[in-house]
Amino acid sequence: MSLLNAFINRFRRKNFAAHETGRRAERLAAKHLKKRGYRIIGQNLVCNAGEIDILARDGETLVIVEVKALKDPPRGLTPSVHLNKTKRTRLAKLASEVVKKKNLQGLPVRFDLVSVIFSNGGVNLDVFTRAFDAQGRLV
Repeated sequence: MSLLNAFINRFRRKNFAAHETGRRAERLAAKHLKKRGYRIIGQNLVCNAGEIDILARDGETLVIVEVKALKDPPRGLTPSVHLNKTKRTRLAKLASEVVKKKNLQGLPVRFDLVSVIFSNGGVNLDVFTRAFDAQGRLV
């Protein structure tokens, strides 16, 4: 096998593992949110501007949930560092697209973040309600 093929195979395995970690985190987040009283409307909703991890209702509020996960992160590093301004702004645009597409106009919209850390065989999950606003600014 050539050096290039070896590199490509290694890259594919690493990306697959990261993808599986993300999907597992999204499943755990949805289960946790249901226990907190959220009603899950959809998961992994693909729109023109990207994907929404979880779309839910919390009472009369429509909640766009972004799930960020890390596996065995260095001490002090949290998944939320990957929710940069560009990603927040894109999610805010996605929200308006989904509201129109699903005919949910008139509902207040909130943006939550679920941070999932897989470490030492355990899972640490934190929910940050109102993590940012409709303009992508941190609240």
